[in-house]
Amino acid sequence: MQVTRSPGLLSLVSSVAAATALAAVAVITVTRADCAETPYYEQRDGVVELVHSCLDASQLPDTNHPGSDAVLRWQP
Repeated sequence: MQVTRSPGLLSLVSSVAAATALAAVAVITVTRADCAETPYYEQRDGVVELVHSCLDASQLPDTNHPGSDAVLRWQP
């Protein structure tokens, strides 16, 4: 008697392993971020802004020139 594997089993196992690895990387990344305060989103004057981010202005893309695809502010 020969036992055969289900064709979807390898795909399922691979997907679960990849999801677990990505979740582990995300948790490690967040725990290693050295922010003085916890960042949060706040709505000011109809615009949602990220407050207390670990980034400063020098680390953000320049959006002041024409043709820039960077979006730093989102309006609902």
